[in-house]
Amino acid sequence: MASSGNSEAIDGENVLQAYGQAQYAQRNYVGALEAFSTMLTVAMRDADLLVQGYLRTAQVLQLKQRLEDALQLYEYALKTIDANDAKRPKIELLKAKLEKALNPPRQDPFGILPPELVAMVLGHLDLRTLICPKVVDIDLTDHWATLDDYRLLDEFPGLKRLAIRSGYTLGSQGLDALLRVHPVLESLTIQAKDFSIEHIRDKSSPMSQLRSLAISLPGASTSDPIFFDSTLKDRMPVLEELKITGSLTTINFYESDRDISSHPCLRIIKLSQLRLSNHLEALPPALEEIHMAHMTDVTEHWPDHNILRGLPNLRVAVFDNPSNDINSQSLEEYFESVKPNLTLKSLTLTNCRWVNSSALLRFMLADYLDPLTELNIASMCGVEDETIMVMRSAVPKLRKLDLSRTRVTGFSIKLLADEENSKLETLIVHETEDPVSRDAVEYGRSKGIHIPTPICQKY
Repeated sequence: MASSGNSEAIDGENVLQAYGQAQYAQRNYVGALEAFSTMLTVAMRDADLLVQGYLRTAQVLQLKQRLEDALQLYEYALKTIDANDAKRPKIELLKAKLEKALNPPRQDPFGILPPELVAMVLGHLDLRTLICPKVVDIDLTDHWATLDDYRLLDEFPGLKRLAIRSGYTLGSQGLDALLRVHPVLESLTIQAKDFSIEHIRDKSSPMSQLRSLAISLPGASTSDPIFFDSTLKDRMPVLEELKITGSLTTINFYESDRDISSHPCLRIIKLSQLRLSNHLEALPPALEEIHMAHMTDVTEHWPDHNILRGLPNLRVAVFDNPSNDINSQSLEEYFESVKPNLTLKSLTLTNCRWVNSSALLRFMLADYLDPLTELNIASMCGVEDETIMVMRSAVPKLRKLDLSRTRVTGFSIKLLADEENSKLETLIVHETEDPVSRDAVEYGRSKGIHIPTPICQKY
């Protein structure tokens, strides 16, 4: 009798399934949904029929545009059926497709449209229309900002990143005012037609969240800037990156102590095209990168303090025509102060008047350069093939080397290419005193070294 009962139940389910399929084919989705729902109810004891019921019912729900209900049914089915059921992957696939249909990936239309069309669209909008109170990133560097722009910026206290070209003289009070309106600002890039960023005795800070500050100083001179004083730690306590770029701008020090060693967070300092009236006293020990390029000494006297001493975390040092703070003695004292825990990985010594190949040789023989993976000594006085004979074993971890504008020849390329266990990947030899031979370049390339075609030579 029990067997007869099960057979009748199965027959009933088959009839419901056939009826539902017929209604589905005739686009009678209401009738099909009722049939499949009934089949689900009576098929709870048969796993295979149950899965078919889930699939059919979900498909009908989708055709009736009841997508959320269909998704819930797929989710319920995956919770109900066995993890090893053969039809489970099919349900997972259909569920994923439905989720994608409900939440299609969004694309920025400006990333698809031609640039000309984007420019035409934006050209018809004013700044107020382009930005909204939720904006956290504004770039106004395409024009000199007007007073109207500053007033409009006041409406966006949630700004975190701001880049602006100020059409007015900007002093410390003005900078403070700008930052007080934007208390959560984390990154500020600013260029002004004129600057007067003088030292302020008041240590109260509206810049408590500022992590990155980049300032261009176009004027001829400025005095006692707030960023070269020990009060920097009070005014910008979480500052991590400081970039100051001038145009041969003179910075006069009268009241600033020129000591920022007490700053707890400053990791990156980049100084370019500046003339300092006096030497900096000390840099923060947390410093990881220092860049000094095209610096001019206003004073001829030798620095009393070594700004490189005691920088245990320094990883990148870029000195391209730096001030006389960077010399063979200051570098040697730096290396000694952090040895044996040298962390420096990348060193650039280009156009350094006070560092030559003799100093470089001392550094190599003392194993100071052992950790380096990148070394740029372009234009260093006295660098020739004999220097490379020592370097190939003294700097074993080198991956990138720039020997441009030195006296090396193709022999140096061969030395480096033949060095056993060499890790060298890139070698640059632009504008050497005697052009390196084509054969030497090709030989180095055959050994797996990337050698860009030397400038002024066609291979």
